[in-house]
Amino acid sequence: MKLTQAITVLTLRGAHEIASDRNEDGHFLFSLLLLVLIMRIGAGQGRSFL
Repeated sequence: MKLTQAITVLTLRGAHEIASDRNEDGHFLFSLLLLVLIMRIGAGQGRSFL
């Protein structure tokens, strides 16, 4: 699904912005956890973007 891929790309950009803006490990790790969750949802739909 292109929608899921677009959401994944936006999440990657968001995680990068949070990491560069704040430089706090907690925010970065939280972003990674959200990213993993979205990747698992995508894989559950028969797609993997890694």
